[in-house]
Amino acid sequence: MTTMNLLHAELLKARKQQINIFLVLIITFVAVFFHGWLVIAAKVNPSYIKDAEVFLPYYNSLNLSVKVISFFSSIIAIVFVANSVGGEYSQDTWKMILPRYGSRIKFITTKLIVGLLAMILLYLLGVTSWLALSAFSYWLLDLNPPPQVLLTLKNGLPVSNSLKTLVLEMFSMSFYGSLTLLATIGARSFPGGILGGSVSSLLMTTATIIPSKYVSLSLPSLHIANLSAQWMQNKKEIEAVAMAFRGNVSMSVSLVIVLAYITCFIITALLLFQKRDMAGH
Repeated sequence: MTTMNLLHAELLKARKQQINIFLVLIITFVAVFFHGWLVIAAKVNPSYIKDAEVFLPYYNSLNLSVKVISFFSSIIAIVFVANSVGGEYSQDTWKMILPRYGSRIKFITTKLIVGLLAMILLYLLGVTSWLALSAFSYWLLDLNPPPQVLLTLKNGLPVSNSLKTLVLEMFSMSFYGSLTLLATIGARSFPGGILGGSVSSLLMTTATIIPSKYVSLSLPSLHIANLSAQWMQNKKEIEAVAMAFRGNVSMSVSLVIVLAYITCFIITALLLFQKRDMAGH
């Protein structure tokens, strides 16, 4: 019962936090701006009708929405986790809350579960809103659905690819979320978590230019890219990742390596959280 109450409380808190509302507003602004600009441009200049016919029809709109929302995925994970955990340090609420619960690990694990659920909902909300805006924009421009729309719906391809992309993004978010969790607990602050997660992400991206096979094989970001490329069967991305690795790496190897990183980050963060004084003194 205690765990369910804690889970419910964390869900309510996540919904009301200003930084999470800000993330929703940013994604909403990007979606509205893109569709608004495209509709106005097509109304003013008929040459933009061709662009509307490319970007607005389903399944093209689904692909574009997934790419746009995926661009924000690591940012969402870093900001959400850093705020959820680090905010408690700045408000000095750990000492008031934790004595009511027998396990600090249970408390922080609940935050992780809530964070994952919230990120999934935010991702799905972003994609759904984008599709609705695309359909509305298509109606405003009085366009007719092209034949390939009916074909992709019949084959079920959009659903299959969308589910794969969702799984991959949740996996990526889990990695960046676990990394930020460790950084936040280590720094005992929201800014420290943001800085640690962001700098670590930047360093991993920069490290891909180092001409060393051993460095490349140790980068979880490259292994996440390898999982995405091979599962989605994107030949260009597979070749690019293989070039970065200086050879081919199987999906199973990449999966094990990334899972090992996530497990290590979470266990280290939980142990640190369990041992240290939560008030930061």
